[in-house]
Amino acid sequence: MLKSIAVSLLVAAVSSEMTQYHSDSNMHQISDPSWPPVHVAYNFKADFQFMQWEPTLKKLIPYANMNGTQLVDSAGNRERVDVWLQMDKMGMMQLKQVYDYNTKTILEHVPAISKCSKYTIPEDVNVGDILNQIYTPSSNITQYEGDVEVKWDIKPEFGFKVGKPLPDSTPQELLFNIRSYNLNYVQLENQPYLFSIPQGLQNQTFTDADFIIPECSSYEEKGVKARGDSHHKIKLFF
Repeated sequence: MLKSIAVSLLVAAVSSEMTQYHSDSNMHQISDPSWPPVHVAYNFKADFQFMQWEPTLKKLIPYANMNGTQLVDSAGNRERVDVWLQMDKMGMMQLKQVYDYNTKTILEHVPAISKCSKYTIPEDVNVGDILNQIYTPSSNITQYEGDVEVKWDIKPEFGFKVGKPLPDSTPQELLFNIRSYNLNYVQLENQPYLFSIPQGLQNQTFTDADFIIPECSSYEEKGVKARGDSHHKIKLFF
């Protein structure tokens, strides 16, 4: 039976002097003088690969060929993640999850076993407010590390350590390219892999259709599921 998978997400930074969050806010640059002007977003798509450092080859290589796409919609207070995961005894499997924080539910679909499950999220989550905290230097959720040397590039990255905007959040490190100012990598605490995000956070405007799983017109009610109760951490920022 597929292990129950929840998610942990993370996001990049915006200053207290930046325009206050609005439901139609999208791409921004940090304008606080204490941080570099990295690109962050409130409504975005992120395509990512799970990667790990291979010391013999001295390069990043795919981690079990796992990859995914995440949609984050502050305007609708929701998110979606579609991932391919390497599961114990089951091989590669696709997992689709939609988080509706207005109704405090997770809808989860596993195509390989044609199964849909619906869970209740115990805590209140406001996507826009959490991203605002992460993007604001004065909130003390995110600490700027300066230039961080990485093994896979001769140039450093702008590093940011993100703590816990929610009690069950997974601490993580955000690495932004010093040339493009785009988010390049995310390293989650106590995970063997990092997220590689070649295209950075892609500005998006969503519709309700983006958060529908057509196969889940019916589902099994499963009760409460904590967001941080997971085998793999498969989301950025939260």
